[in-house]
Amino acid sequence: MNVKIIVDSTCDLPRDLFEELDIGVVTLYVLLGEVSYREWQEITPEEVVAWSNKTDKPPTTSAPSVDDFLKAFKSCEKAKQDIVFIGTSSETTATCQVAQIAADMVKGVKVQIIDGRSISAGTACIAYKAAKLAQ
Repeated sequence: MNVKIIVDSTCDLPRDLFEELDIGVVTLYVLLGEVSYREWQEITPEEVVAWSNKTDKPPTTSAPSVDDFLKAFKSCEKAKQDIVFIGTSSETTATCQVAQIAADMVKGVKVQIIDGRSISAGTACIAYKAAKLAQ
């Protein structure tokens, strides 16, 4: 059985490496005032910065839902891939906790949740190494 590396969207790897290393992504939600967007899918970093500059307010984020993780994990279950999820530090977000709830609901494959204890580039370094090892 092979292993699929999955990260959350705060992982700061160059976009081309996600495809090259076959790394899956579960996106966080970016909240601009009262409006919620899926990071990478519904809003770009440039749009977030532009909104923040215009409103003079910082954006906030929200962890992915259990259903968001289940979609990613179930696709691996169908492909018979074990999963290693590497998430942003649990000191800054509930992402790893939510991922663990979803992991407990998946049967037939092993799911390992790793608290990256970092954000952005720190998580990217861990994900890069893990993906290389998985290959």
